[in-house]
Amino acid sequence: MEKGMTRMIINREIALKNLTIARDILGAKGIPMFLHFGTLLGALREKDFIAHDDDTDVGVYGSDKKAIQALIPALKAAGFEIVYTRDERLYKFKRQGEDLDFFFAYEKKNLFGRRWDLEGRASIPARHLDTLDETEFLGERFKVPHDPYAVVRNLYGRTWNVPIAHFPSRVDWRQRLAKLRNNPGKFFFYIRRFLTDRSKKAASATKPSGI
Repeated sequence: MEKGMTRMIINREIALKNLTIARDILGAKGIPMFLHFGTLLGALREKDFIAHDDDTDVGVYGSDKKAIQALIPALKAAGFEIVYTRDERLYKFKRQGEDLDFFFAYEKKNLFGRRWDLEGRASIPARHLDTLDETEFLGERFKVPHDPYAVVRNLYGRTWNVPIAHFPSRVDWRQRLAKLRNNPGKFFFYIRRFLTDRSKKAASATKPSGI
């Protein structure tokens, strides 16, 4: 879900139609597409779209990017328009007023083993995207990451099954370290912000009541 959106209720019928159209266009070329982020969470928890969500999220593999780019004319012919791209990791499409976000997953290797990087803000163990499962969602069949319940626990924490409006997926600590490595100056920014927040909390705690 993108920040700054004002429309809070998703159109269930259009959102589902968007998913099936995109699934079929990509599937005809052998390109897998899987439910992701808030849409995956809703499919597992509510068995529906999340009522307060404002877009639909799917994942695709970064290795399929060129093939997906070649299908943009077919997606446009089906009524989609491409709204914007972000760092070549997110393609946002819109059809009949509903957004469909394509998040590109890239395989990464580090000291902790292989993982799949998700849009640069989170990562999950490799086993979840090395193979995909399928699930029924609103009468249609869609691909999902392998062991999807473990994926949503990874992304949203242990309370993933408790609906909380606008609760974002967690930013993986490895991604935070990567950002600091690429921009060391951020370290001092985070330290200053932490100390400022601590100072404000301490001042608030010692402030006499009634003032």
